[in-house]
Amino acid sequence: MSKSKSIDEHPLRNLVFDDYFNNIKNVSWESNVNGIDFVLTDTRSRDETGKKGATKHYLWLETKKGKADDLDMITQLILTCKKTYDDIDIDPPLYIGCFDSTKIVFVPFQDIVEIFDDNDVNWKITPSNHKTEGFKKLKDKVEKLITEKRIFKFGEDKVNNDDDELKSFIKQNVIKGYLANQHKVNKGNYVKVYRKWLTEVKPSIGGTNWERDRLEFNILDCDFYLADLLSTNNVSEKKNLTIFLENDIYVFNKEKYIDKEGRLFETTIKYKFKDNQKAHKEFWDKYKRPPAEEIWDDIIDRRDKLIPQNIRERKGSFYTPPQWVKLSQKYIADVLGKDWQ
Repeated sequence: MSKSKSIDEHPLRNLVFDDYFNNIKNVSWESNVNGIDFVLTDTRSRDETGKKGATKHYLWLETKKGKADDLDMITQLILTCKKTYDDIDIDPPLYIGCFDSTKIVFVPFQDIVEIFDDNDVNWKITPSNHKTEGFKKLKDKVEKLITEKRIFKFGEDKVNNDDDELKSFIKQNVIKGYLANQHKVNKGNYVKVYRKWLTEVKPSIGGTNWERDRLEFNILDCDFYLADLLSTNNVSEKKNLTIFLENDIYVFNKEKYIDKEGRLFETTIKYKFKDNQKAHKEFWDKYKRPPAEEIWDDIIDRRDKLIPQNIRERKGSFYTPPQWVKLSQKYIADVLGKDWQ
């Protein structure tokens, strides 16, 4: 069906949903979810929670009438969806994207997920103002991050539109792909799963003084999460973790602890569960672990993404204040030119 370039955005959204999504069972769409133009949702998740909005989001889309630059739209969407991404009750979709009157574009969420922890991004700028320096910098970053972008054309011409391929992509990748992956931990959601772990599992871990262990041994909450995540049958797989899970207890990886004189730190401290591991079992029954082995190193190397900003600020090695980042980039640009990145 033709999407006239003069049609306003809301009617355009309805038209796109009716043409390409409406034949899929239990799928609906919501407009203006924390500013996101078009959110493809599961109608059942709205009924189950009793909330106004659904908690299963299959797709986040920015929309424009007429013809618009897809990278501008995706950058605007990323600025807009930060609040929804930070919502602990909502898992991010496998794809984000955009559409105007001529096309619809899909980008894998895991391509751009690291941008949400980039302290060089100014999240306070107006997303719709594409002329600010902050927007342009983010757009450059996004363009470099995207490894895959699927573009489908709208149109009346049966030869020159991608309607059949588009419908197949939506059904197989956006919907079935999400449902098949909703209980898997991956690069796109492991930070969000950690936030849930903090509220559901951490309170059940006993035998520890969190503040003491943080200060004396550099043990952080996320180390217990990583021991859980990178385990099979409750036994940690990875040997360079800070903490190991051994069935129903956590233990130090002694090789990680070296004192100021270079000697291995010896300790008999063990962490046990206060509830016979009940909360732990209930939580991890919802997720498949460990994640794909090829992302283990990435997750461990980016442990800092799981560390709260106040801790990173105190431990300098994990945090660089935005004003220092800006100044360092200015110095680099003075030497290498404005396109140094």
